[in-house]
Amino acid sequence: MVYLITSAIGPALGSFPYLLYGSGFASHNAVFFWLLSILAYIFVAFSLLGMTYTVSFFGFPWPDRVIKSRLFRWIMRGPITASFTLGVTTIISRIGKQNEVDVSSLVILGMVATIVLFEFLITIIAPIWERLFFNGSDREELEKIRILKDRLLTKNDLEQFLELLLATLCDRLQINGALLIENREGKPALNVSVGDLKNNISEEKDSIINFINTQERSEKFGNYKEKTIFPIIDNSPSSDGNLLGFIMAEKFDLNKIDEEKKSAIGKLTDRAALALKDRNSQDSLFNSLEILTPQVTEIQTILASSRFNRERIINGINISDTREFEKWVKDALAHFFGGPRLSQNPLLRLSSVQKRILEKEETSITALREVLRESINQLRPTGDRQYTNEWIMFNILDLKFIEGWKVKDLARRLSLSEADFYRKQRMAISSLAEQVMILEKNYKEIP
Repeated sequence: MVYLITSAIGPALGSFPYLLYGSGFASHNAVFFWLLSILAYIFVAFSLLGMTYTVSFFGFPWPDRVIKSRLFRWIMRGPITASFTLGVTTIISRIGKQNEVDVSSLVILGMVATIVLFEFLITIIAPIWERLFFNGSDREELEKIRILKDRLLTKNDLEQFLELLLATLCDRLQINGALLIENREGKPALNVSVGDLKNNISEEKDSIINFINTQERSEKFGNYKEKTIFPIIDNSPSSDGNLLGFIMAEKFDLNKIDEEKKSAIGKLTDRAALALKDRNSQDSLFNSLEILTPQVTEIQTILASSRFNRERIINGINISDTREFEKWVKDALAHFFGGPRLSQNPLLRLSSVQKRILEKEETSITALREVLRESINQLRPTGDRQYTNEWIMFNILDLKFIEGWKVKDLARRLSLSEADFYRKQRMAISSLAEQVMILEKNYKEIP
């Protein structure tokens, strides 16, 4: 508040130089007047900056360094760039007017050049001033995160790498196609192919894996039916020789493979193993981030609200606001199978969700889905599904949000008009929110 009150004085004092006009002082001392005006403008600019800095912390659950960095970037890209652009165009126009030269094209050129140059310099220099002024002692940790972001191997990157690897293998062996299948249980597996080899082995995958497990792990390849199999083994010291996947290619005579080609095949399969192993490591990292994100978000939200109400640091997030809580539940239902309203929903911070994450090793989104399903089932009457008034709330929640029925079809099935359907839906969401609150209280009571 001290910052805000002090900064608010600036605009009032900035009008002082113009009060000198009434006494005639300004007209007789033009140099002093303009100098005083420039200083007043600078003071007003810093005052507005102070006011902006003060109010920029309201309502944002971000760390101070992030808010300061975003504010500074906005100031540099907005007011500062605009001011310098206006100054350059004004100087060019004044010079042209004094020399009686048409400089309209130079004004446009100078405007474009100034904007492009400043935006480029800000992009180059921004990481430097952030490390110096905003990151403090956290520079090393934040630098690691930045490097991870730039060098992260996405699924698309991995598929491109594996396609290049398979193309190289086909070129070395002079074959028409190859296929790589990842060995993953319970998760989507990669399936990358190049050339003319048809991908029709989904049913044979398990038998191929059994065939590989019966072979010596030292073997780089072997024939299986009408194909040649190249197992991809994790040979790191910390592994027990896990099978990460395999490459399937056209069958050829293994006796005609010379030592050079055998060495090339070994290097290619080792690189494939490294890529698939990195993919597994990144999956573990992402799962950890999904578990950590709601907890960090809760801390940041409490921190943001506690700046102006220190009782929140004791009481935490209050879910007694029924309307706000119902909005969170509605957003989660609207994006039940994926979307920002689910992945960034405040309900992820509920104790019932956090305990499911820790006890059942679920991701935060999966845990929230299960909490919602459990709460919806609490509204289910006993017996088989019916379409009577007793079942109407459960049917709306289950059929629309879980089963994905369209509003028109569901309203017709429940014998409701659309207007009446939406009224019933609001009542159903309100009832569901109450069930989630009850479930949350029960989880908190469990030691």
